[in-house]
Amino acid sequence: MTNRLTIRVNKTDITLQASDIELILSRIPIGPDQDCWPWTGPKKSNGYGRHNLWRDGRRYEASAPRLVYSVLVEAVPEDLVPDHLCQNNICVNPSHLEIVTVAENSRRTGERRTHCKRKHEFTEENTRVDTAGARQCRACYEEVGRERNRGYYHANKEAHRKSAELYWQRKLGTDVGPDCGVITKRGTVCGRPEGHEGRHYPRRES
Repeated sequence: MTNRLTIRVNKTDITLQASDIELILSRIPIGPDQDCWPWTGPKKSNGYGRHNLWRDGRRYEASAPRLVYSVLVEAVPEDLVPDHLCQNNICVNPSHLEIVTVAENSRRTGERRTHCKRKHEFTEENTRVDTAGARQCRACYEEVGRERNRGYYHANKEAHRKSAELYWQRKLGTDVGPDCGVITKRGTVCGRPEGHEGRHYPRRES
């Protein structure tokens, strides 16, 4: 640890003075390495500690774990973040922190979660993996799909009704007027009634 240390906060280089370092250390109940050191200063709504640095009348809010690690060990690059190995958000013990990328931190956080935000448990049956390799709650995923389908149906309900009427009229042999006659993408003639709504796909042969 040095008396002067430059850290980067919100894309701004800030040199910590001796008084800054003294205040930071006064907010750490330093104990054995195996114990958590809970930050006693201000906290964010998510439970992580924070520390305000004032320069030229402007406030810079720094993450307490990043700040303490920078003071006691080494400066943390701006594109990396401290991961709490102890899973205690308020802890700032450097031996409980590992500097990783944002993506790796997000992956680890997802793996540690036992329930989704809607309190569904991540069981083997209720867990799916997306294309990025992240876990997803199957119950929430299916519910979002149902909500999306319901929204699409209500937005296009009138078009669906007309399409169903034309289908049954043709099915029952009722005259519904001349065919559309437009050449579809498949190179066939559209056999749906003239003036229909929707894309031009070829009518399936019965």
